[in-house]
This record gives sequence, structure tokens and C-alpha cells, in this order.
Amino acid sequence: MIIKGDMEMKYKSNAQTIVIDFDDTLCEFVRPALDRVNQKHGWDVRYDDITDWYFSTFPEEVRKAIYHEFSRPELYESQTPIPGSGDMLRHLIDAGHDVIITSSAYPEYMTTRATQIMTLFPMVSQENILLGTRKDTVQADIMLDDARHNIERTRAKYPILIRRPWNRSMTGLLSVNSFEDFLCLVERIAAQNPQPILRPDNEPSVICLVAPSGAGKSAIARALSKHPAFGIPKSMTTRERRPDEPVDAYRFVSDATFEQHLKAGHFLETTVYSGHKYGTQKEEITRLLDNGQHAVIPIDMCGAASLKAAFGDRAILVFVRRDRAAVIQDIVARRVDDADKVRRIMSLDAEYANEDLCDFTLVNNSTLQDAVHRITAYLKTA
Repeated sequence: MIIKGDMEMKYKSNAQTIVIDFDDTLCEFVRPALDRVNQKHGWDVRYDDITDWYFSTFPEEVRKAIYHEFSRPELYESQTPIPGSGDMLRHLIDAGHDVIITSSAYPEYMTTRATQIMTLFPMVSQENILLGTRKDTVQADIMLDDARHNIERTRAKYPILIRRPWNRSMTGLLSVNSFEDFLCLVERIAAQNPQPILRPDNEPSVICLVAPSGAGKSAIARALSKHPAFGIPKSMTTRERRPDEPVDAYRFVSDATFEQHLKAGHFLETTVYSGHKYGTQKEEITRLLDNGQHAVIPIDMCGAASLKAAFGDRAILVFVRRDRAAVIQDIVARRVDDADKVRRIMSLDAEYANEDLCDFTLVNNSTLQDAVHRITAYLKTA
């Protein structure tokens, strides 16, 4: 896995063709546009208040001003790389991957954009700079982009969404919160005969239960937590408690409280699922590990990638696979609105595809006791 600091790779990997978007993935675009709009009009339009790419929650006057800035040459001149983007590209290239940068710049600014990319990221070959909106025509193994429509239309085997304010409510897509999380996923995708995780005897681990909604990951986590060797770090969420859910299952908070913790940097990982925000604080996990317990966390692949990047081989990704019919039946029976049910069912294919990125698959078509037995047996042999 990736080791923080020197980003050393533990094993060789297959070279991958990786397509990476420029605007708002590698280099700021929306933020400087908002800065210019605020400066010109004396407004206070906030980057974190964006809910979608069309700025639909903003007044029409603000929307038009933003889109006007998108077509101004001065905007291109004021763009700066997102911290860590250059290091990420260099790491990928040094690892032998074929990195392609794409950009949907306006046709009249394509020369400017090409010069920008060559100046800011000289480690990328000139022939690997592709300009135009038809990213769906590019063949690749992996794609990293902030726009959902690009992710959904790509031919890449592994399309990965990088989280930005305008896509944070999107669910069912493989996504990452940071460049470090992306590097972690790339290494897992490209691993050539990775060695089994070697752990000192009885070393407590972070058990990430990854699965579609309805696969039973929360029930498995609760069953494991009844054993003294396991504990569930209490995550924070903005959703309401379900009628059949324990009061202490999460820290149920308001959206405003969650945002305060987010801005203060209290979360190790955050994600959005079905419109609700979830966050895990590192202290909650380390408290269990320091107590000699395994930390068990029902989580999506985005959060699991963050935990893998943070804890390395101490984080074990367990994919919980349950018969699809049973999963759908569970989703349909849940006390959530129909739109939420549809979103969960529509995302099943993408959720099941995450199995290839996990360390261990747990087939959950039997009893909870059987699931607990299989996980504890795996920990003894890993």
C-alpha cells in the first residue's frame, strides 16, 4: 500500500492507462471564477455552497455572472494547480503508468490550455494532452474526473469521481476524497500478484465492511461488536435515526454541526450516501486500536480508500456479497422514500464492481454467526 510521506510502493504493478481531467481535478477553475465574481460585484458566493454544476441554488444573476467568467481569458491566466496534483502525476508516471490529461476548454482557448498544461505539468508527454469534450471516446483503464456525466459515459474500466462540492450528493459511483486516496485505489487496481497482508499476531486492524445497501454490513458490524475483540467507532451522520436502529448507532447531528466539524478538519474520511453525510473521526478509530480491539466500520468504497491510505496494511477491506434478489428485497422494505430506493437499486452494479478492490469477500447468504466466524478466521490467517 501507499506509505504516507515518501509514497513508496511495496510491489510492482501492471502499467495502466490513466485519463485525468484538468479543470477542478488537477487545477482550480470554479474557485477562481467565484473569486472574480465576488470581487467584481461585491457578493459573497461561497465555493462550498455549490450543490450542482449548474449552480441551480444561486440566483439567476449570479449564475450568469459565473458562466460569463468561464469564457473570460483572464480566468485561464489566474488558475493554479491544486496542491499535490503535480506530486500525484509524477508518482503515477514514475510507477510506469501512461498518464493522459484531458480538458474541455473552449475551442478558442485550447492553445492557451495546452500551454498551461505543458508549463504546470511538464512530466506529462505533449502527445498525452487531449483537448475536447468527447472524453467518452478515450480508451483507458482508469479515469479521474469531477463531472458525473464524464464518469458515467467513459469507456474506462474504472471511472473514479473526485469529490467536489457540486458532486458530493452523488451516490453509487466509485469516488475519492483526495489524491492520496486516488493513488491508493490505482495501486489496488494495478497490483500484479499482490502479496497477502502480513500482520503481527493479534495486531488490531481496521475492518472496512464494503457492500451495497441491503447487503447486511451494518448487521455484521453489530454482531462482531458483541465480541470483546471488536468495536464500532461511532461515525457522525446528518440522516435521522431509523425506527429499528439503536440510539447510539451513530452520532446523529444537524447539517450545520457536521459542516463545522468538516471545516475544522475533524474527519478522517467523509462521504455522502442518498443525500446524507457521513464522517469518521480518526480519534474514534485509534481509541479502539489503542485498546487492542479491531475497529469495524460499515463504509462505502470512497471512505474505505481513505482509511486504507491512512492506516495502510492495518486496514482490511472486506466486501460483503449477498444475493442480489435479497439485497433488492431489503432495499424495497426499508422505510425510506421511493426516490432513495431507486437510487440504491440503480447503483448496485457499480457497488458490486468494488469487490475486485477489496482484500477479502464475505458471502453473506447465511447467518450472522457464520459471517462473524468467517471474518475472525480470516484475521487469524491474514
